[in-house]
Amino acid sequence: KYYLECIFKSINRLLMDNAASEYIFIKDFFFPDNKLNSKLAKQKEAASSSSTPTSKNKNLRQKKLIQDTITLINEIINTIFEPTTKNITKSIKQCIDLTNDSTAILMCIRLNTLHEMISQKRGISEICRYFQSLNMILWPRFQLIINNHIENLKKIDPEKADSGNNPLPHQITRKYAEYTTAILTLNNGFNDDLLLNNLKRLRSELEVLLFKISAIYKQRKQQITFLLNNYNLIIVTLKDNMRPNFQEEIDYFSELFNNKMMEYVEEELNVYIGPMMQLLNKLNYTQKNNISDDSFINVARSFNQNWKTYMQNINDDIYKSFPNYQTCTLALHLVLTQYIFYYTKFYEAWDNRFNSSSSPSDSNGGRKPPKIQPIGTHSIMVEIKKYKTSFV
Repeated sequence: KYYLECIFKSINRLLMDNAASEYIFIKDFFFPDNKLNSKLAKQKEAASSSSTPTSKNKNLRQKKLIQDTITLINEIINTIFEPTTKNITKSIKQCIDLTNDSTAILMCIRLNTLHEMISQKRGISEICRYFQSLNMILWPRFQLIINNHIENLKKIDPEKADSGNNPLPHQITRKYAEYTTAILTLNNGFNDDLLLNNLKRLRSELEVLLFKISAIYKQRKQQITFLLNNYNLIIVTLKDNMRPNFQEEIDYFSELFNNKMMEYVEEELNVYIGPMMQLLNKLNYTQKNNISDDSFINVARSFNQNWKTYMQNINDDIYKSFPNYQTCTLALHLVLTQYIFYYTKFYEAWDNRFNSSSSPSDSNGGRKPPKIQPIGTHSIMVEIKKYKTSFV
């Protein structure tokens, strides 16, 4: 068995070459010694050298004679090959109607465009019309298959498409990434707006489906992780097969990925230092006097006891969540950067509250320093360097 595009190429290349041979034979038979070409050359030379009305009329008559001759040759070609082209067209239509491989059909369209350009260069207009008639068969079928893909995405039940508790990339996303790569590769150099619009429709439906599947996960962090893994798979697949016209698609999913990554950072930190983040949020939106000292002390005590464990757990969580190593290193880098950022803000707030001369005093005229002191930021930075090799 052979692929559809291979059969399409072989049959039409054979037809095109035979038509070219017949064209040359007919031209040489009616115009021996290559007189047609010499007349065309003389006509161009005369047109550039003469400018009188008489010479212009003579050139016009010669031009019309040559055009009529070429038309006659093409009519003979049509008479010879019309039964063949009708049979080939019928056979191709039968094959096209039976396939749902839109990539193969698009390859046939690109081959057909190439064959038509070669036939135009050779001056065989009748064969050009044959290739144009094939486009009328290929494009509607391609559009129908794309529409079916979009409708099938709409009909997928998210509950049945769920891949389980592990938020790894979905097989539908993998197929979409490979399909988009193939279509964009075949569109490289053509920039066909019809193809790009169809891909945007398909992309929109995939986004909707991924959001529906992600909603099945109970934890917000798992929902975000699922979306990140799927977006990353598409980006990696496109970059592995990079073409100049891939950049727009890569930029689109990169923006989605970056937005979700920032959400993931906050969700990951909220699991371990949630009380600290809530305290800092209160400091930003409420009066400092409304927050008790115990709130600071409880956060500091909990953090002092568990901060190393938090970092190790964050590292383990990330490497379990993302199958792609580059995504793991990026996520770990961003989470630990935000980790030290929040703690630095907390340390500054602690220092302003308990150690600053401008801090409010108690009823005895002075605030007693708490028995506990938060760990220094330097110690945390030293510990973070142990994970540096993971994201360098």
